[in-house]
Amino acid sequence: MRDLASAREASGKWHHRVTAYSRPTGHSEAGWAVEISLEEACDLGLRYQQDAIYFIDGDILLASRCEPQQRELFQIGASFRDRLDDGFRTNNPS
Repeated sequence: MRDLASAREASGKWHHRVTAYSRPTGHSEAGWAVEISLEEACDLGLRYQQDAIYFIDGDILLASRCEPQQRELFQIGASFRDRLDDGFRTNNPS
């Protein structure tokens, strides 16, 4: 994971640590929000053996498989902001 951290830092692009979780199941995973294109995100995911990545466009949460022949965005729900905890919204205006 240090390689991923180094790549993220070297890119010079905006990034923010996030923990995604499912309220119904309680399952959570740490990750990063990074301002990069879909192709860059999928290539990075593939390099670090991820099956899929999340992608946010405006206020819409989408996902895509990382494999080149399977890259296609599909919508996961309505509003992405509705999935944020109140503390995140309060501390991170945008």
